[in-house]
Amino acid sequence: MKPTSRHALKIAGISLLLAGLVPSAAVATTKPSAVTIEKAMLKALQSSSSIQFQFISKQAGQTMSGVQWSSPTQALQSTNYLGQTNHIMMIGDKLWVNDNATGLRAMFNASSAQANRWQNHWIAVPKTNSNYKYIVNGLKGASLFSSFLPKGKVRVVGPAHSKNGDVFTLFGETAKSGGTGGFPMGVVVSATAPYLPIGTYISATLNGKKCTSTLKVAGFNTKAPVAISVPNSAVAYALTGMPK
Repeated sequence: MKPTSRHALKIAGISLLLAGLVPSAAVATTKPSAVTIEKAMLKALQSSSSIQFQFISKQAGQTMSGVQWSSPTQALQSTNYLGQTNHIMMIGDKLWVNDNATGLRAMFNASSAQANRWQNHWIAVPKTNSNYKYIVNGLKGASLFSSFLPKGKVRVVGPAHSKNGDVFTLFGETAKSGGTGGFPMGVVVSATAPYLPIGTYISATLNGKKCTSTLKVAGFNTKAPVAISVPNSAVAYALTGMPK
């Protein structure tokens, strides 16, 4: 997995959404194809001014949870992991990271001394950094939206009724990359066009240990939950001495 996978693996919360679904007669009995649903959903996501969601991942007794708000020009992700809250912020093409030592080592291959020195500081990450594109891809645009689109042979199940109304569930797998991926994935979507996503669920085995990841959409076209502005006293990445 890539160094930043701790932040990219934000997919585990619809076990609750998948549970308790009952067949629904409220929507047409003719199911749209997976292609029809995915095309309409992607178009709706691309036209949304913002998306906000919650995520939780569990592996080997450890839990990572957090929230993310993303728009085409701004994004904020807050993650709770190992008893600390870490942040990633984007404004335009500017990127800042505020993480603990474990996160800095994983994300930037920082030495222990570097990670301990710069943990819990806002760090301005330049576009020239080797991890910049990978981090930003998880915050906006096509890469972010692809996390709602299962790959492989996708099948549509439903309609069913849930507390979120009538829904379809798309079953497929995650994208394969770098020798990993292809894990079972479910995406719950509204049963009416444009089939907006409600949540996703992924089950995987990483390093011989089971990992579950769930994402639950909190809203579309919403304002940022907090004001997004350039962090005070942000440190230029070059000054940290961490690898480029």
